[in-house]
Amino acid sequence: MMSTMLKALALTAAWLVSSAALAGEAVPVNATFGIQWTPQGWSGDPQDPANFLPPPNTFDTEWVTTTEGAAGLANGKVIAVQSVDSLRPLQGTIDGQVVLWFSYADAVVLAYQGSAAFDEAAGTAGYSGPMTVIGGWGRFLGATGSLTIKSNILFYPYVGTLQIKGVIKTAD
Repeated sequence: MMSTMLKALALTAAWLVSSAALAGEAVPVNATFGIQWTPQGWSGDPQDPANFLPPPNTFDTEWVTTTEGAAGLANGKVIAVQSVDSLRPLQGTIDGQVVLWFSYADAVVLAYQGSAAFDEAAGTAGYSGPMTVIGGWGRFLGATGSLTIKSNILFYPYVGTLQIKGVIKTAD
């Protein structure tokens, strides 16, 4: 009888330990996205960089951009990215939110802020910094995690790359 109780207790303990281990899935992200970005509120012809300008007096304040892109994964799948960014060229900072799409039903929302470097003569920008999971849906509802983002952006054509690395932990 005692040995049966000990076996039952051992099985219960093993089940509890394995349940805790299975409660959340660690989803590693290490992807480089090819992106296209769009400045919001700029005027002129987007195909003519000399005449496509930010709103007047905004270089010293803030530019808002949106980004869309995708990255191919080793398993043949594609992960998509969308972002809305606020850039402050003179201050050398950026912040925004990113949605990583793992499928139509599974996505995670991340917030980030970091230092940005702008080279107006070369027509490039780059930034890097931490990202924090702030929401999600599907299997990422209630997710947590921290990642990093690094970007290289061209001002014309309006393309670049986003490199996102880290781990997202799904909820129970």
